[in-house]
Amino acid sequence: MFWIIATGCVLLAVLMPFFLSRHPEIKTTPKGLRIFKLVTWGLAAVMILLAFLFEPK
Repeated sequence: MFWIIATGCVLLAVLMPFFLSRHPEIKTTPKGLRIFKLVTWGLAAVMILLAFLFEPK
């Protein structure tokens, strides 16, 4: 389960800037996009760590 959430977070962090660049009607600031990317990469890192710790081998 942790791997699925981590994969989703990585996809969000990678694909959301492309989506926002193609849809200029969605207003965002560079600082807001940076914060979004930091949060999604951080959540992905935490989920990967939890997957290594708690997923059955």
